[in-house]
Amino acid sequence: NLSAVFHYVHDYSDSFFFILSVPTDEPACADALKKEANKWMHTVTADASCPSVETLARHISDKLGAFGCRLTDEADDLLRSSISALSSQKHFAGMRQIESLGDAILMEIGDIKEITVDHLAPFAPDSDWITACMDAEEITIGFTGGKQNARQ
Repeated sequence: NLSAVFHYVHDYSDSFFFILSVPTDEPACADALKKEANKWMHTVTADASCPSVETLARHISDKLGAFGCRLTDEADDLLRSSISALSSQKHFAGMRQIESLGDAILMEIGDIKEITVDHLAPFAPDSDWITACMDAEEITIGFTGGKQNARQ
């Protein structure tokens, strides 16, 4: 239960700074969560939007460039389309998912230096890789480490 999590976090709020990300466009959901959090700790709300497709694509291009790889113009367009498909989903995992896409591309291309549309076909917007990422319906919240809270 969320109150129990906030109760646990409260015990450490003088020593640590906690960031809770609520990826929703529904103010009622965010407001209810903030109201519950305010019972246990001081909260500050900050709005953050997802980086643009351009920024996300540049990140992957830079990552590939660090390995001496270059996207053709057509491959770059395909990559942007795939990123657009990923980032428009309800449960987009942000940079974690973009990093995963970049890593998967690197694994796929091996030692190829000029990446074409054919090399990126496994990552096209309608590919199995992108579809599998978009099938995620469940979000879990977990905490690890620290002392176990003795209170029940």
